[in-house]
Formats: sequence, structure tokens, C-alpha cells
Amino acid sequence: MLGEGSFGIVFKVVDFANQFYAMKIIQSGDCDEMGQEQLEEVKSEIAITSKLVHPNIIRLLSSEYLEGESIIANLFELAECNLSTIVGNLSEDKAMKIFLDICNGVKYLHSQYFIHRDIKPSNILLVEGNAKLSDFGLVKFLPPSDKFIDNYT
Repeated sequence: MLGEGSFGIVFKVVDFANQFYAMKIIQSGDCDEMGQEQLEEVKSEIAITSKLVHPNIIRLLSSEYLEGESIIANLFELAECNLSTIVGNLSEDKAMKIFLDICNGVKYLHSQYFIHRDIKPSNILLVEGNAKLSDFGLVKFLPPSDKFIDNYT
């Protein structure tokens, strides 16, 4: 087991080609506790995450919802760790690289009209030397609006 979230457990898994991944499992008890509204939010998070393709966004590779068993299985690229586990042991150069990676990830999200709303060290994953944003449960879609532009020009 790699970790546990509000809804679900993350495991390290391996495929037949000996490639490692992270699999988040939301089991029937968690799905039952959620209720329909929260289940729809989880499905929305999956839909959003599956559309995000950027070097500084954690990649959702596949997702399966087994309705009969109320299980959701999400397969992600595997991260070595999250930022909270190494934050006190970073060189200035490494800290700057992580900062720039996160800025690039946020810039990409904003270009797609998404606001993350939950950026914190535990949601910044490190994959092969690159920092990647994860956990899109609080993401909001804010499409362009003439009203917004009028208010700030």
C-alpha cells in the first residue's frame, strides 16, 4: 500500500511487462458512504484528470467503474514520493526545479480553464525528477467569460 485518501487506497501494482504503476481503489464501502452526489464528483474528477495531458500533471492511464461491485479502479503513473516527504532535504536548485514544474502545471491547468484549489506538498508528486500536480478532487472549471474580462480591464 502506498497511501490512503478520503475515499480509497493507493497500491503499487505491476503489469506483465514488469512496469510499475499506482492504482487507486475506491471500494464498495467507500462508494456506499459517498452517496450519489459524491460518487458523481469522483466520476467528474476522473473525467477531468483523464483529459489532462502535460509533463507536470500526474497521468491517469485508465479508469474502470464496476457498477455491480461499486468499485472504481484508477491506474496512474507511479511517483517516487510526494513533496511533503522531502521538503526539508532539497537543494536550492532542486527546489527551484520543483517550483518551476508546478508553475508550468498550473499554467497548463489555467489554459484549460481549470482551477486546482488544493495545491499542497502532499499533492505534488515526483516522477523521474519532475514535479507533477495530483489530486483533482476540488478542481473547478471556469470557462472564459466576457463578464470576468469586463470586471478586470
